[in-house]
Amino acid sequence: MSILLFIIILGALIFVHELGHFLVAKYTGMRVDAFALGFPPTLWKKKINGTEYKLNLIPFGGYVSIFGENPDDVSTDKDVEDSFTSKNRGSQAIVLVAGVTFNILFAWVLLFIALLSGFASPVALPGIDSEDTGVIVNNFTNENTPAEISGLMIDDQILSLAIDENKIEVVIPEQVVSFVQESNGEVIDVEVLRNDETMVISVIPDSESKIGTSLKYVTLSSIPIPSAFIKSFLFTGYLVRETTIGLIAFFGDLFILQADMETVSGPIGIVGLVEEAAEVGLSFVLVFTALISINLAIINLLPIPALDGGRLLFVAIEAIIRKPINYKFQVWANTIGFSVLMLLMILLTVSDVGKLF
Repeated sequence: MSILLFIIILGALIFVHELGHFLVAKYTGMRVDAFALGFPPTLWKKKINGTEYKLNLIPFGGYVSIFGENPDDVSTDKDVEDSFTSKNRGSQAIVLVAGVTFNILFAWVLLFIALLSGFASPVALPGIDSEDTGVIVNNFTNENTPAEISGLMIDDQILSLAIDENKIEVVIPEQVVSFVQESNGEVIDVEVLRNDETMVISVIPDSESKIGTSLKYVTLSSIPIPSAFIKSFLFTGYLVRETTIGLIAFFGDLFILQADMETVSGPIGIVGLVEEAAEVGLSFVLVFTALISINLAIINLLPIPALDGGRLLFVAIEAIIRKPINYKFQVWANTIGFSVLMLLMILLTVSDVGKLF
C-alpha cells in the first residue's frame, strides 16, 4: 500500500512540474511536441492540437518535449518562429524555471488544505500558532504491556492522569513519565480522546512503575481560510529556506567526500517515510508531499547539467556571451550530470538498504 501511495505522490509531483513547463511554453508561443508522464514503454497516447500526450509504464519521471530545444530540429523559417531557441533568453528562462515554481506553488496549496482540515505535526510549526496540543500514544514498548492490556490504543490522545483526587492535565509527554514513576504501582485513571470520544481507562503500572508506551507530542492545527492562506504561505517560505540551506550543506559536504548519508533518504527510504506519514493521517500525507515537492524544486534548481538549474546556467552564459553554447557540449555535459545523479541515487538506495539491517 505504501509503495502505491509513493507512486501516486511521485506521479502528482512529476505531473505538476511538467505542467509548469508545458503551460509556460505554450504561453510564450513555443511548440510543445510531447507531454509524457513516466518513461517508455508507452501505455497510452493521444495527439491533441499538435501535442502528443503519453502515459508510460515506468513511473519514475516524465518530460515535456519543446520543439527547438535541440537546434538541429529547426529546419524552416516557419518552424523557427515557434521553437525554443527562437525565443529570447528571458522566455527560455521562465520556461525552465516554471516546473520548479509550480512545485513550490503545489506545496503551498497542499499546506493550505492541510491547515484547513487540521493535522498532527511531531513539532510546533514555524509561523503557526497551534489551537491545541496533545500527547499521543505512539506505540507499545513490548507485547502485553500494562497500557496495552488495559485497553489503551495507538493514536489515543492522553488528556489527563488521575490517582484518586490527584489529577493532572497532560500537556507534554514528560508529565506522563513523571506521574507514572511516582504512582508507586497504584491504579492510574487515564482520560483519553479516541475518535472524538472521551473515555477513562484504568492502567496498573508494572513493578518498575512503567506502563509500556512510547509517546509523541503533536500540535493539532485547524485554521480558518484567511489565516490558513497566509500561514501556509509563510510555512512554505520557511520550508524553502531551510531546505535550501540543508541541501547546499549536504552537496558541499558531498563535494569534499564528508556527507553523512544517514541524514538523507533515497526511494526506499521515502517509501518508509510515506508509510509513517499515512499512519498519522491524510493531512500529514499532504504535509509530507509538500515537503518532497519543495525538495524536488530546490534540487532541480541546482546548477548541475541535466537539471533545470544546469539548463538555466547555460541560458545565462549564452546571454552573457551573446551566442549559443555548442549543442554537442551541452549534450556531453548533461550526460555527465545525469550519470552523477544516477550514481548518487544508487548510493542513497544502498544507504536505505543498509538502514534496514
